[in-house]
Amino acid sequence: MKPSTRRPSPLGPLGALGFFAGLITFALVTAIAAEAARIACLDGLSAVPGGLSSIVTGAWVTDCLVLTLSILFFWALTNRLSAGLLLSASLTGVLLFAHVQKTRAIGKPLAMSDLSLVSDVLSVIGGVLRANLGAFIGLGVGLVAALAIFIFLLRRSPRLPISRPGRAALLGVVVAFFASGILEPPKDNDAGIFFRDESVNGFLMNFIRSPRVSFEKPINYNSKSITSIINEHMKAADIVEGPTSPDVIFYLGESFMELDRLHAVRFDRDATPNFHRVIQKTLSGRLISPEAGGATANVEFEVHTGLPIAVLPPNAVPYHHNIHKKIWAMPGFFKNQGYCSKAFHNFYKNTYSYDVIYPHLGFEFFYSLEDLPIKFDTSNGRIFFDKYIGKETLFDGPFPSDEPLAHHLIERLNSAQTPVFLFGLGMVSHGGYDGWPEEQKTVRIVSEGLSPSTKESLEHLANALNRADIALGYLIRAVESRARPTVLFFMGDHLPYISDSVLREGGFDFGDNGQRRYEVPFFVLANFPLPELDIPDRMSAFYLPSKILRAAGIDGGPYFRFLESKLNQITAMNHNFLLLPDGREFTGPRDPNLPPDVAQMVHQTLEDFSLLAWDRLEGEGYSFRSK
Repeated sequence: MKPSTRRPSPLGPLGALGFFAGLITFALVTAIAAEAARIACLDGLSAVPGGLSSIVTGAWVTDCLVLTLSILFFWALTNRLSAGLLLSASLTGVLLFAHVQKTRAIGKPLAMSDLSLVSDVLSVIGGVLRANLGAFIGLGVGLVAALAIFIFLLRRSPRLPISRPGRAALLGVVVAFFASGILEPPKDNDAGIFFRDESVNGFLMNFIRSPRVSFEKPINYNSKSITSIINEHMKAADIVEGPTSPDVIFYLGESFMELDRLHAVRFDRDATPNFHRVIQKTLSGRLISPEAGGATANVEFEVHTGLPIAVLPPNAVPYHHNIHKKIWAMPGFFKNQGYCSKAFHNFYKNTYSYDVIYPHLGFEFFYSLEDLPIKFDTSNGRIFFDKYIGKETLFDGPFPSDEPLAHHLIERLNSAQTPVFLFGLGMVSHGGYDGWPEEQKTVRIVSEGLSPSTKESLEHLANALNRADIALGYLIRAVESRARPTVLFFMGDHLPYISDSVLREGGFDFGDNGQRRYEVPFFVLANFPLPELDIPDRMSAFYLPSKILRAAGIDGGPYFRFLESKLNQITAMNHNFLLLPDGREFTGPRDPNLPPDVAQMVHQTLEDFSLLAWDRLEGEGYSFRSK
C-alpha cells in the first residue's frame, strides 16, 4: 500500500470558527471577571461610569486584541497554533488569579512592578496555602495539566505551520506592540487614574501599561534647594526634661484592628482584652497607614524613615526599589545616640529582603524566625517542624505565633547593658483568614444574620487577633513592671487582608470616600511621665518617628523638626487620602477638587518632601550633613 503523503489538515472552517468564538468568549470572560471582582471587592469605591457597558465597548476590545497578539506570539514562537492557545490561556489565567487576589486584599490592580515581589509572595506561601488550599490546588492542577498538554503538543507535527521569515516578522510585530506599552507607561502615576483606565484599556492592557515604580530625580534637586528647606529647622527643638535614655520598644501589629469597628458582629468574649485595658489609661487613638490589606514594608518604611509613601509612585515598594545603601533613619539615629538598635520578626529573614534592608536602616542586629527559640512547653498540637528553616516552630493558625517573639523581645530588653531601641514585627494575624483549626478557636461569633462565609472569615480574624493580643499582653506587663524607664509604642500596620464586602457586611464603616480603610489603632505606654507628644487624631504614620524620639527626650535634628512643622499643615497623607488640621478630607494630595489655596500648599509640601526623599534615598545626602 502506498504511504500517504497528505499534509496535516488545517483547522478547517468549523475549527476556525470555533477558535475565534472561543477567543472572543475568553476575552469577554476575562474582562468581565476582572471588573466584577474589582467592583465586588471594592463595593463601588472605584466604580466606572457606564458600568459593564463601558467594559463591552472598551475593555473587551482591548483584551481581545492583547489575547490575539499573545496567541500569535506563542504560535510564531512554537510554530504550533494549539500550543499558542494553551500558553496564552494559561498565562492569562495566572495573571487574572493574581489580580483578583491582590484586588481582594488591598484594593489595587495587578501591576507589572508586582513581578519584583515574587520572592516575597513565595516567602508567605506556606501560610497562604493553609488558608486557601482549594484555590491553590486547583491552580496547581491546572498548570500541571497545561504543561503536560504543552509537551504533548510540541512532540506532534505542527498544523498551520508558518515559514521562518513569517515567524520572524510576526514575532517582531508582536514584540514591538508589547514593548511600546511596557516602555511607555502612562505619564500620570495617580493610582485612581490607573484604576479607571481598566474600564477602557481592559485588565491585560492595563497590566502591560501599569505605572512604573521609578522614582525620578526632581528637576530642581541640588544642595541649594535642600539647604533652603532645612535651614529654617536648624535650631534645636525644645525637649522636655525626663529620664535619661529610656529604653524604647516600637511594636508593629500585623493587620491589627479594633473588632468593635465591626458594628454588626457580636463575639462571645473580648478577643483583645490586653489592648482594650491599656488604651483606657494611656495615650491612644488611630493613625493613618499608607496601605490597606497588605504591603507591610511600606508602613515600616514610613515609620522608620519619616518619609511619606505619597511622594513615591503608587506601586513602589521602597525596600525593593529605593533603598540600596545606608540611609539616615530612626534606628540609626538611636544608634548614634548610644542605643543598641535591634529588630525582631517571627517570619523568614528574606521577607521583603529584611536581612539586607535592616542594616541600611541602622539596625545593628536582626532576629528572624530562624533565631527565635520556643521557651515554653505546649501540648495542644501547635508545634510543627518547619522544613524551610529546619527547626520546630510554634504556629497559631496558618502563621507562626507571636508569643516567642514577645518573649524574645522581653529577654533582650532585660539583658541589655546599654539603652536599647527594639523594633518588633508580629505575624500571627497575617491573612488570609480561612485557616484556623476548630480546636484552636477560643472566640466565637454569637450574632445572627451574617452569611456563612462572612461569619467564618470574621471568626478566624477574631481568633488571629486574640493570639496577637496575648503576645501584646506580655509586652504590656513587662513595661509596666520594669524599674528602668521604658516606653512602648504600638500600632497596627494596615487593615486586615480581607475583602471589603466581608468587612462591610460586618458593619465596618469605610467613610464617604473609603478613607477609613487606612485608620489603624495605636497607643503609647510608658512607666514614667511622658513629655507632651502632640499626636493629633488620625495622624499619618510617617510623623511617628519624630514623636518616638521626643518621647525618648532626643532632638531628632533638622529633618524630624521639618516633620513637626509639616504636621501643622497636613495631618495625614497617602496616595488616596488627605486630611487637613481643620478636619477637611480629600481623596489624596492630587485630588482635582482641592481649593486653590490648599492645592498650592499641598503642592509645595509634596515638592519639599520629594526633594528630601530623593536626597535621602537616591541623592547626595545634603540633608544628612545638616545636623
